[in-house]
Amino acid sequence: METELNKRSTSIRDYRLRPVSLDDLHIILGIINAFSQHFMGVNEIDEGELRNFLTSPDLNMAQDLRLLLSPEGVAVGYVECTLTDDPPVHPFIYLRVLPEYLDSQIPEHLMAWANEHAHSALAMCPLDLRISVQTFNAVEAVPMAKLFHSHGFQIIRASYQMWIDLDKSTPAPGWPQDIELRPFVEAQHIEALYRAYDQSFSDHFGYVKRPCEIGLKRFRHMVVEDAAHDPTLCFVAWDGDQVAGFSLCYKDSSEDVNMGWLGLLGVPRPWRNRGLGKALLLLTFEEFRKRGKTRVGLGVDASNLTGALALYENVGMYVARRYDRYEKELKPGKELMTTELS
Repeated sequence: METELNKRSTSIRDYRLRPVSLDDLHIILGIINAFSQHFMGVNEIDEGELRNFLTSPDLNMAQDLRLLLSPEGVAVGYVECTLTDDPPVHPFIYLRVLPEYLDSQIPEHLMAWANEHAHSALAMCPLDLRISVQTFNAVEAVPMAKLFHSHGFQIIRASYQMWIDLDKSTPAPGWPQDIELRPFVEAQHIEALYRAYDQSFSDHFGYVKRPCEIGLKRFRHMVVEDAAHDPTLCFVAWDGDQVAGFSLCYKDSSEDVNMGWLGLLGVPRPWRNRGLGKALLLLTFEEFRKRGKTRVGLGVDASNLTGALALYENVGMYVARRYDRYEKELKPGKELMTTELS
């Protein structure tokens, strides 16, 4: 398909990058889902999920997000380069364009802005720290893979979306001794749940330690303030007054209303290797089956440091989608994110 940008009368200089506001939500949603429909035939995100991201307490939309407008004022591309941690040692790029502009200069133009913005992190971080910019890409989106490679990015690992079909029964969960499930009450439980989440995910590749007050605020927004939050889908296992494990779910996925979504599953170190993670998974499957769902999905690092992939396979989950994680080092130095188990 010929785009305006392929015509001699139109130049990339006639296109305008501008900051993003919450008023742009539906424009951004349209670009993202047009892109994912083109490559995978499904929506990547829904309105509530995007709104939750755009209202994140530590996101600076005016600084880190851009829309690209045609000479007629039509939004044809969207790019993020988020610098949300302090210090922002790992800027993250997310880039989407309308499918008819994939073969134009639009992706390159958006990438140029993102690269320049990522380099601004160098002046914001101590000199002894390693700085790298990262991104993810669905394997089906080959043009984006070529774009990242052309800008010096390398694949460092993969992530999977894993599913289980609920047409067959699964075993009843077997709970370790002294473990008790309690209904989730935000006012009473949110801080203890956050601490268990932080302990669990500190063993995941890419984790960067944050002050508790900042991490708790971000966690509450991500979980409780999401439009899809349902406290009856927050399965929290307790050992006395400590959270021993959790499965935090959403009633459906962005791409399929018949698929329940497991957003976060975690077991802190003291309670691992006792079957608690497996019990939480089986409970999750059982609950979604009761609610009439035909499938459950989740995301996982393919080289997960805690062995989660083997656990998911053990309960009957299978790989449905693959995403590659890319990185480009901007400066060598001391690494702040988790890369291996201590």
